[in-house]
Amino acid sequence: MSIPVAFEIAKQKPPNIERATRLRCRADCGHLRGKGAQWRGELPTRETLLPHKSTPCLLSLSGTPIPPMVVLILEKVPATLRGELSRWMIEPRTGVFVGQISAMVRDRLWELAVKGAKGGGITLLWSSPTEQGFQWRTFGDSKRLLIDFEGLTLVHIAQGPAEKRSQGAEAKQRQEQEALEAGD
Repeated sequence: MSIPVAFEIAKQKPPNIERATRLRCRADCGHLRGKGAQWRGELPTRETLLPHKSTPCLLSLSGTPIPPMVVLILEKVPATLRGELSRWMIEPRTGVFVGQISAMVRDRLWELAVKGAKGGGITLLWSSPTEQGFQWRTFGDSKRLLIDFEGLTLVHIAQGPAEKRSQGAEAKQRQEQEALEAGD
């Protein structure tokens, strides 16, 4: 939100651009003050936060890049791997890690997770200026598969054992019925 505002304010050439931008952002979005404060005005939209598709990441008010949000989901992996990842990211739920880390750190943590997975499944998602706002990678065995369908990410849930058993029972009943009909 602050980038487009900063450009608008820069055209006006105020004596202190940073202060003018900060005040304008507070006026447009509201500013949180203390516990229980609420936003005033409209929340920023994705279009105002990422004005150009080529923007690799957001910039702070000082112009430094803000790393993208990263989510790493682990299934059936050793506890030692989870402990190693907890040094870099928070684990709000078992096997789900969240953080804001650079692309280099993200890639190195991915390599670490792949080496330590030992038959488990790994899904990595990170914010990116794409149509859906994120990109992803998967490794190993997982119940949920991410599938790219013409640029749109879809989730396919693999059949569980109970579903396979019920389908097997239905197939067996069909075979028995066909055998009875063939015998008549």
